[in-house]
Amino acid sequence: MGWRWGVNRTVSQIHALLFL
Repeated sequence: MGWRWGVNRTVSQIHALLFL
């Protein structure tokens, strides 16, 4: 459960960078 949360956060950050 912990690693999935971290991955989700990382994906969210990468997505934000791509959108920027």
